[in-house]
Amino acid sequence: MISDAGVSNSNYFSSSYSLWWKSLWKLNLPTKIKLFVWRACNNLLPTNEMLALRRVPVCKACPLYNFHSESILHSLWCCQVLNQFVVNEDLGLLCVCFWKSWSLRNAAFHGSPVDKEMEVVSWARLFISEYHDACELKDRLSSLIPVRNPIWIPPDPRCFKINCDAAINMADRTVGFVVVIRNSEGLVMAASS
Repeated sequence: MISDAGVSNSNYFSSSYSLWWKSLWKLNLPTKIKLFVWRACNNLLPTNEMLALRRVPVCKACPLYNFHSESILHSLWCCQVLNQFVVNEDLGLLCVCFWKSWSLRNAAFHGSPVDKEMEVVSWARLFISEYHDACELKDRLSSLIPVRNPIWIPPDPRCFKINCDAAINMADRTVGFVVVIRNSEGLVMAASS
């Protein structure tokens, strides 16, 4: 009975974990932010604590406040920059807040001036709003671009002409590439896709 409960519990956590990752990758956010969150969740950010563990000579303290050992948990959650964050916000906003906090940390680490009083949550909301507006504008503009039928001009009589084209289907995440080689009479000599 105990082993059955353990298996059931393990499956529950495994499916919850899988569901969380799927929801992360489906967020309407820039890929760089989703990759950042993935790196943070897999303990792959170069915090001072992680660098020290790898024997890189660094001070383990947080570069923003110079106290507390700078772990990923401290950098993204405990650091005072995120004190204003409300825990029940949506996942996308949380991810952008983490990404911005890490950007501020990196600026401080590399000696750039940092606004420690920055409203990270407000900045993140504005960032998401501007990102969604840009995506919407891109979609509207792409539907307005007229499709034209290009006129093929043959090459000189002893030459061949190579035409190629490529397309990306963002929804399916597929790429297509086509090459056509024709002679001066327009006859196809070779083609590949």
